[in-house]
Amino acid sequence: MTRVVFYVSSHGFGHAVREAVVLEAFRRLAPDVEIEVRTEAADWIFPSGVRVVRRGLDIGVVQPESFRLEPRETLVRYAALAAREGELIEREATELHRAGVGLVVADIPSAAFAVARRAGVPSVGIGNFCWDWIYEPWVDDAPEYRPLLDHLRAQHAQADLLLRLPLHADMSCFPCIVDIPLIARRGSADRAATRRRLGLPLETPLVLLSFGGFPFGGLDDAGLGRIGDYAFVLTDPDAVVDGARNVFQLPRHGYAYVDLLAACDAVVTKPGYGIVADCLANQTPMLYASRGPFREEAVLIDSLERLGRAVRLPSDALRDWDLRPYLDRLLALDQPWADLPLDGGVVAAERLLAMALSAPRP
Repeated sequence: MTRVVFYVSSHGFGHAVREAVVLEAFRRLAPDVEIEVRTEAADWIFPSGVRVVRRGLDIGVVQPESFRLEPRETLVRYAALAAREGELIEREATELHRAGVGLVVADIPSAAFAVARRAGVPSVGIGNFCWDWIYEPWVDDAPEYRPLLDHLRAQHAQADLLLRLPLHADMSCFPCIVDIPLIARRGSADRAATRRRLGLPLETPLVLLSFGGFPFGGLDDAGLGRIGDYAFVLTDPDAVVDGARNVFQLPRHGYAYVDLLAACDAVVTKPGYGIVADCLANQTPMLYASRGPFREEAVLIDSLERLGRAVRLPSDALRDWDLRPYLDRLLALDQPWADLPLDGGVVAAERLLAMALSAPRP
């Protein structure tokens, strides 16, 4: 039996969500292929029938809250991981070899490519950025960590192929790059039916609060109740809301999140690949606030403003939930949405399956 292992970064939801799209397409194409995901992301994100193993090969970014990053602590933790990485790579490679794995896919822990090379199997990256590019500006203030960038790039160079997504950064450290379309989710349910099923208002403009699975502390929750001509919905089980009649709190499970997003008139969020791709795919306008010194943000914002509809939300307005003037401006935009190909999940799955079936057994 052909076996494929996916290593997925667990920073936020974006990496896991887009690989869930790839995995759904892969399973439709080849239901008999055995697939395992190694990640620290929540297992409910991935499709049924896919085995999820709690295993992390990267740090991502230390992000205690949705809008607060800790660059130096990120570098400190990655240096600690790199110091013990040799043993981890050896152990992973031995496991893959014994299991007869024929292909490794990474989104996008660099050590996965070293694992695959050590195990003697091909490896493919999927992504729109790599962590060395994210970390690069941070080492200007911490030059002692600059060797980590070379370490990451050397591991990327061991990949056999990168399937590069749109909205991408410089990924020239990969030796072989093929561009694929956007990996995004499209809502499949009727907007009114979704609102009715979830107990949400049908006529009032509905705004989704989406912060990528990170807590969003320090905000004035009472402020939402003052914006009575809008309704707000969120799915964070730990969020504390003030009981305002225009605020609706849903569980994370029991419905398709993308259907909820597609049923909303706007999203308030931080720019991340997953939410940006889904907003472009479902033509849902975005009110965005900066998360801080995260290099990908500028690339995503530029793409959003060129291809869709987006308005920047100042951090003080977010903190006080002073959203009305910005939502009014956002919903008044009439810029046409770009017509984008959205079949990146299928394109990636077809390429991965072909490689898995042609790969020599370890």
